[in-house]
Amino acid sequence: MLPKQNQNLPNFLRNALNQQLSTDRVPACFVLQIQRQDANKYMPIEDTSVEWRESDTPFETVARINVPAQDFDTPALNLQCDNQSFNPWFGLEAHRPIGGINRLRKAVYEAVSDYRHSRNAEQ
Repeated sequence: MLPKQNQNLPNFLRNALNQQLSTDRVPACFVLQIQRQDANKYMPIEDTSVEWRESDTPFETVARINVPAQDFDTPALNLQCDNQSFNPWFGLEAHRPIGGINRLRKAVYEAVSDYRHSRNAEQ
């Protein structure tokens, strides 16, 4: 059993992962899940006020990411991480996010990445 983390700290997720992977040497597993839109149900993409009930479309696990125990919080690895970018649009076309909110999200992801990379270059 892992120790309880102080969730009020601004970086508690990072601290918890560091504790688990680096200090305790316990691997981690992340499960990625989706809800499929059912054409026979009212499940609009553009109206986020409509709840997609789990009873109508249960969550499906589409991937598991297993992370081995490791030292990941080092200056060299942090610098390498700061110079990388990831967003959901880097994947397969069929898996890319859709809808107006996601189009806005994409623009924000790109702007933040550009800003971060330009700031990293100045340092």
